[in-house]
Amino acid sequence: MERRRIAATSASVPDPWRSSRSRRTTLAPGGGGGALSPFPPAPGPAGQLRAERPGSRGRLSEAIAEVRRAAEANPQDDDLRTLLIRLSVQNDDYAAAIDVAERTSRDRDEDPYWIRVAADLAARAAEVTADPDRRADLWTTAAERYAELFEIDSSDQMALRVANARLQQREPDPSRALELVEQMSEETRQQPNIQMLRARALHELGREDEALRAASASIGAVQERGQMRVWFQQLDEMLKSPLAAGRFAEDLTPPSEFRDLYDLLLVVRLSPDPNRTSELLATLDRLDGSLSAREDRIDFYRQRGRLLFGQQDYRGSAEAFASALELEPNDLEFNNNLAYLRTTFLDDAEGALEPAERAARLNPQSPTILDTLGWVYFQTGRKMEAQQSLQQARQYATTPAEFVPIEVHLAFVYLDRGDLPQARRMYTSARERLLEVPGLASVYAQKLETLRAQLEETE
Repeated sequence: MERRRIAATSASVPDPWRSSRSRRTTLAPGGGGGALSPFPPAPGPAGQLRAERPGSRGRLSEAIAEVRRAAEANPQDDDLRTLLIRLSVQNDDYAAAIDVAERTSRDRDEDPYWIRVAADLAARAAEVTADPDRRADLWTTAAERYAELFEIDSSDQMALRVANARLQQREPDPSRALELVEQMSEETRQQPNIQMLRARALHELGREDEALRAASASIGAVQERGQMRVWFQQLDEMLKSPLAAGRFAEDLTPPSEFRDLYDLLLVVRLSPDPNRTSELLATLDRLDGSLSAREDRIDFYRQRGRLLFGQQDYRGSAEAFASALELEPNDLEFNNNLAYLRTTFLDDAEGALEPAERAARLNPQSPTILDTLGWVYFQTGRKMEAQQSLQQARQYATTPAEFVPIEVHLAFVYLDRGDLPQARRMYTSARERLLEVPGLASVYAQKLETLRAQLEETE
């Protein structure tokens, strides 16, 4: 079979995922990385897709249904299928996006372009899912599809995709990953991210000393700030823990021109250690004047806000998240955290309203976000909207830690409306659930005591 590069097989079809990488916005450290070479880009750039969000045509789900109907009526129109994939990714429905790509690859006689799209989507979905079993299955799918493509495109880039997926599939195959790395060109093997891929394979094979030596040596090969970010991400993967990665990396010496970013990424990884909060805040104070790149500033404010919250400096934490929002106004974490801080600790419900509403638009099915919004509505006098938001939050809640604040806030809403049976039911339920999450006792003790007193006054 002829060996050729996949990109050359479908030049007429725009690849919506090429040379872009979606910024991670979850609480897991190590987000971002830019378009990095030679590590392959991940599909589905959320930032680009926001610009395509349907406006006058209504909600995203309605736009998806419309495009799906059009694609079914025009089965040869690849542009419509590409748009349907884009919208599905935008809707965080990677399963639907992968299904479209897989069906299209079958309809197009296993066209390598569409196999590549399906594989890239599976890899991206694996990166963002929180379910470890689902993640393993997605990497397995990606590995199998990349392996098919490698039969016709034996480039280093495709070998890299196969090797990376083989390391993370349900039954990892580090031997194959190492073999692929060793077959790459000398120039490619000298790049830091390839060296780290080799280190990961060695670590999976139980050759830990070799792996750690390879990881230590690879830091000296970093030549770009983006490479530094991906180096840390691969170290996280190898050691299975960002905190362990940080403790290992703080004994290394990075290239001097990247020292500021290196120290910032160390803070990201070491921040879960409560004994180092003051030290890490001091490091951020030192870095404040040296970090100018937008992505670096976002990470700076993210970590500063989290660390100051841990020290109960709620005003400082809120200021950090507000500064972050100036750079990334649609970041879910920044909006929800700022709303929570302002309404819970700073007596500023009016200032909490805009970020709370924006967070709910970004994730309208999150019980935590809807709880924050409902409480903000209650404090700003919008009582009916408060009840609706909190009732929705309770429908989506699944754990005691989610139910407790929602039911406490609903008890206040029902009490305000004079619905004493419902208020007492919510109060009793919250107290019982609190026994399962004692860590929340100090947070809600005062509110529960206020509720108890007010309920007793009405009897």
